[in-house]
Amino acid sequence: MNVAEAVRSRYPGTSVVTNLLGDRQKAVDIVANMRAQDPKIVVAIGLLAAQAARQQLNNKQVIFCQVLNYDDFSLITPWMTGVSAIPSLEKQFYYWKLLNPKLKRIAMFTSEHMARVVTEALRIAHKHGLELLHREVSASRELIPAFAQLSKEVQGLWLAPDSSILSSQTINEVLIQAIKSEVQVLAFSPTLLKNGATLSAIADEEEIVAALMMRIREIETNGSFTQTSVTPLTKAKIKINERMTDQLTRDMSSRIWIDNDGYLQAQ
Repeated sequence: MNVAEAVRSRYPGTSVVTNLLGDRQKAVDIVANMRAQDPKIVVAIGLLAAQAARQQLNNKQVIFCQVLNYDDFSLITPWMTGVSAIPSLEKQFYYWKLLNPKLKRIAMFTSEHMARVVTEALRIAHKHGLELLHREVSASRELIPAFAQLSKEVQGLWLAPDSSILSSQTINEVLIQAIKSEVQVLAFSPTLLKNGATLSAIADEEEIVAALMMRIREIETNGSFTQTSVTPLTKAKIKINERMTDQLTRDMSSRIWIDNDGYLQAQ
């Protein structure tokens, strides 16, 4: 909703924010009614909105965001594209390596639906001198034993935001196992820091809004998308576990610091 309101406030023309209320059945009726109102551009925020737009608004120009596995839902078309939901992996691995120069090998577990993210993560990890050990699992019950087996070989775990294999219970069990194995965890939410994650990374909402506005202007200028590839994010907002704060201040204050909002900044 923050993104929706920001786009609405910045768009100079007439715009309306419609909440699908998380209800798949109601979404069909809501989007059907939206189609009758004949909008020229639609911004679909979240998977439910993106799926509904894909199914019912194929005569409009649609931009989606906050969707991870867009390949699995055929969301890329000549009339529909979006903005990535993954914070910059470049920034995530850069800060992690800066915090822990001894970090060499990290583990990553995903379902088959994250192939595009895995390819990018392997490339960027290698760029930062990191060996990324990827294992594909098909269900949350497979993740715990897979990590237990791999935890002896790595110093870190990138907890990728793959909802198809992550439940609240699985996440908690993984974090407990990581603490026991002294494996650092880069998580996808600051709320997991209190459960033992070492650092977290989230997208910068301002960057998402700016990217959406750029794509809107692209449509208004050209009448359609000039390129259908998803716009990547170049930023990431990083927070660290409080237990690392003293060490950070003592060892690396000249290169990296914590700003007033609790996020890491680096020279």
